[in-house]
Amino acid sequence: MRPLPGRSQVELQERLGVEGATMIGLLQRMEHCGLVQRKPDQVDKRMVRVYSSEQGRAKVCDSPFDR
Repeated sequence: MRPLPGRSQVELQERLGVEGATMIGLLQRMEHCGLVQRKPDQVDKRMVRVYSSEQGRAKVCDSPFDR
């Protein structure tokens, strides 16, 4: 996950082509591992935005796919 500005869960699921329940499960596991943070949108509190964490960005930079 590249360090992007906060993306909505729906936007991520559409970009990845996965179902909503699958996306939520992935994000919960990633958040539990400290790779992402989920926060309510500043304007629309019903929407959740996903941000990569410092630890998540470090993992991406160490990834062989980033080379």
